Amino acid sequence: GAAVAKAALLGMALAVGAGLAAIVGFGLKSAASLEQTEIGFKSLLGSATEAKKFLEELQQFAATTPFEFQGVADASRRILAFGSSVGIAREEVIPTLTTIGDLVSVLGGTQENVDAVVRAFGQVASKGRLMGGEVLQIAEALPGFNVNAAIAAAQGLSVADSLKAQEAGAIDATTAINGILAGMAAFPGAAGAMIQQSQTLLGVFSTFKDTIGIALTS
Repeated sequence: GAAVAKAALLGMALAVGAGLAAIVGFGLKSAASLEQTEIGFKSLLGSATEAKKFLEELQQFAATTPFEFQGVADASRRILAFGSSVGIAREEVIPTLTTIGDLVSVLGGTQENVDAVVRAFGQVASKGRLMGGEVLQIAEALPGFNVNAAIAAAQGLSVADSLKAQEAGAIDATTAINGILAGMAAFPGAAGAMIQQSQTLLGVFSTFKDTIGIALTS
């Protein structure tokens, strides 16, 4: 009996030790990721103070989404990097990400879909105009959303005429990105979808992981 009790206690001790090691490891990893993220934002925003302030805003925002903080931060950093060239100011980064995230959520997508859209927007911005390849990338990331119809509506053109303009390279990046974002925002059921998703079991777990990670880095 004593041997069995001793073995049980040893097993419990090992389990607790493994759990503590996992928490410490998670905390160290979170701290390292947060530090790298802050460095990235510092170079984009011009000061450590602005970077810290923006990170705090992102942490609050991530808590209302089904996505984890690091994914939200990475997408925001990409938007910041290309945003100024297409009229997206620092104050509009989170609203832009909200529009993308809401549509991804209502379409049943994940962080990968958000990343694909942001990456395509970055490519449009770097080229200065809309090309077919980026339209295809966005369409694949957002099945059910008519990208070409959104772009056409933004120009006040038919889809056929908009496609001709696209093929001629006549749709500039700012018009294209803002038109697509407007179409995303108007998609039925998209508004507020991230908040609803964040209240599901998976969304709550994502927020819980973020909360633990932030607490361990504070």
